[in-house]
Amino acid sequence: MNIPSTSGSSSSIDTLVAQYMAIERRPIVRLQRDQASLTMRSGMFSDLKGKLDPLEDLADEIIDTDASVFDTRTASSDEETEITATAEEGAAVGTYLFRVKQLATATTMKSTVRLNTAPSVTSSAQVVAGSETIDTSKSFDEAGFENTITGSITIKTGGGNAKFDVADYDSVNAFMTAINDDTTAGATIYYNDTNDHFVIEADDPSASLTLSQSGNLLTEINIAPGAYSTNTTGLQTDVLLYKENFDTEIGESDSGSFKINGAEIEWDADEDTLGEVISRINSSSAGVTAFYEDTLDRIFLSSNTTGSEDIALEDISGTFLSETLKLDSGVQTQGLDAKFTINSSDSGDEITKSSNTFEINGVSIALKATNITDYTESTYTTVTVDEDQSAITSKVEDFLSKFNTVTDYIRTKSAVTENSSGTYTRGALAGQSTYRSLRMNLINAMTEEVTGLASGDPNYLSGIGITFDNNLHASISDADVFSEALSDDPGAVEALFNSTDGVATKFKALLETFTEDDGIIESTQDVISDQIERSEDQVDRLEDRMAQRETQLRSQFAAMQQALNLIMMQQSFMQTILGTMNQTLYSD
Repeated sequence: MNIPSTSGSSSSIDTLVAQYMAIERRPIVRLQRDQASLTMRSGMFSDLKGKLDPLEDLADEIIDTDASVFDTRTASSDEETEITATAEEGAAVGTYLFRVKQLATATTMKSTVRLNTAPSVTSSAQVVAGSETIDTSKSFDEAGFENTITGSITIKTGGGNAKFDVADYDSVNAFMTAINDDTTAGATIYYNDTNDHFVIEADDPSASLTLSQSGNLLTEINIAPGAYSTNTTGLQTDVLLYKENFDTEIGESDSGSFKINGAEIEWDADEDTLGEVISRINSSSAGVTAFYEDTLDRIFLSSNTTGSEDIALEDISGTFLSETLKLDSGVQTQGLDAKFTINSSDSGDEITKSSNTFEINGVSIALKATNITDYTESTYTTVTVDEDQSAITSKVEDFLSKFNTVTDYIRTKSAVTENSSGTYTRGALAGQSTYRSLRMNLINAMTEEVTGLASGDPNYLSGIGITFDNNLHASISDADVFSEALSDDPGAVEALFNSTDGVATKFKALLETFTEDDGIIESTQDVISDQIERSEDQVDRLEDRMAQRETQLRSQFAAMQQALNLIMMQQSFMQTILGTMNQTLYSD
């Protein structure tokens, strides 16, 4: 190696050191290359385990007799408008003929009389044409009436006449408040912006209601002047209870509680509306649905479950249920139980259920309509429960597909292939007899006889239409044979897979030795990890030596460079002396 003669050149020393160190580092490079190969090899085993695990899981699932795919069932009804059915795993296979004489119904009840009998009247049509409504916060001129409102109205409810002139009020709300607060008028007026109607109602159920006008207010709100003696408006569900026009008046300070089916509901006249009390009932544990119907002016209760059980009512404090809502526990329409027979036309075999949905032999039934009036009728609805061949076939195909994936992977990784250059490439598992044996054992488990089965049952997978092709790929090659085997004896097909000597059972035993904790794959990876760790330690030691060697080389090359520089200086000095001497000689 030539040493450049440039005096004091640090770059020359760097170049020389780099060249020497490249040679010195060759063992480290080989070790690092081996580490990369070992890391890839460990990754390959992780990849293999990632293919074995799903096959083992599926084998375990097929073996599990408590939730076996062979227990999946389908249920169908020949008339789903009458009966629908679904089947759970393991449901009894069979045909069920349902004669349904009566459906289960829920217990219902309603207020015994109207809640508000005070005379009232409502707008006969929308006040404003189209989708617009009245803005009651504005004056009569700006509220949205189609014509200018003039004059006054007079309200008489038996206690005298009360006159209200629209010109005296700066808003429609102020006008309505004045009427509602006037004891002589004895009436309530309000505007419903949902249907664009006004309502005028007497406060006293025993009073009469007479309306008259001077001007056009009643005409503009589509209420005819005259006398009214009946209630046509019901109640407002969004006003506080003490403002509600119940026949049984509730005071502002009144409060109390009641129970429905044991669930206690509280109410406060100064805080709650009728709508809020109804919502409280429906969200409670009472198990009923309540609603108010305004045209009938009654509260309706309906049990959330069917059957003949009564709805239990009780006022705890106050008389809100009995007096205000007019609910009498003795007046209710009791629910009915469902009545039907299965595979029988004998009334003595009648079955009763409190619900229209129930389970029989693992089959969930929902009755939708009756189909007879008498059990002797020949009419019935047929429910058929059978094995779910589609689910079973899909599961078996998945099992075979995962088997093919595993065996193909092991075969590929075990192969030794010749390259175009005449050299050979060995797969990561080449020479690994343990893994090649796993592949052959899996194939043998698929092809050999399953022992211990009932006499006459198929004891080879080929007997149910599962065979191998030339690439040793397993598949359901004869779907008709497989389907027929499931139809004839699904238990026999199941036994081929999950019996003591069954295919899935063998797979489970073979695979778990590789995939379990501390199994063959994990142990192999542990060995590789140890090799990588030892190699890394060796590299670390070599790196320390390389650092020392580099320092030594730099010192040596620096000394050599210094000596070279000294020689070159001396050479230059001698050349200078010789040149001077030559000039002297020649000049003499």
